[in-house]
Amino acid sequence: MFQPDPDKKTIQVPVQIEDGSVQIDTDALPEDIDLGEDLPSVDGSAKGVLRFPAKALSDEEEHEELVGTETEKLFSAGDTVWLKMRVKRREDLSQPAAEYLKHVDPPRHGKHGVLLRVRLKEDLHLRRRGLKKAELVRCGCLLPEDLPEELERLPDDFDPTEPLPTLHQAFMRLSEVFERHRDTHNGNVFKKGFVENENYEEDPVEALLREEESNIKWMKLDNFR
Repeated sequence: MFQPDPDKKTIQVPVQIEDGSVQIDTDALPEDIDLGEDLPSVDGSAKGVLRFPAKALSDEEEHEELVGTETEKLFSAGDTVWLKMRVKRREDLSQPAAEYLKHVDPPRHGKHGVLLRVRLKEDLHLRRRGLKKAELVRCGCLLPEDLPEELERLPDDFDPTEPLPTLHQAFMRLSEVFERHRDTHNGNVFKKGFVENENYEEDPVEALLREEESNIKWMKLDNFR
């Protein structure tokens, strides 16, 4: 039986900012609750997020920092991003998918992960909006060039040689084929996408002592956020 975590519960307090001071928005409180104008007392310290309309910002520099958009290039057209598929059991794969993995022998990542190559058709950019988490800009990309057309679960009219508009769609298509055990095939490409660490140098002695390939050579896209 699911037991909710009491530490995960949060409260929502309506506030207003007057002359730089944060106060309770008494007009937004129910009639039977009276907190005065001071914020509630807390035990120790607590962290939260203050949300208010961006148009309320009066300082232009602060507005640009908190609301402005910044875009930077991560990788160039022709570069490779590796998408991680979790392949736990042979019976989870169709025969063509299993034969494909055996043929290409993709890099391993973790206990059950395999990395499949996706080539960027365009430059890949990262967009930041104020303090929000950065997101990837749409970028055409190509599935592995040697991906068989007869793989199960791909639509009949799907051409694996045609570019897909986002890395997310590339992940979904590959997941439909190689992660058939999943009910849905959405995935966070910041967590599922990797690039090779060009500065990685492995100690040959450590390599002999380990049975699995090191994951240090692979960098998550999340590291670039």
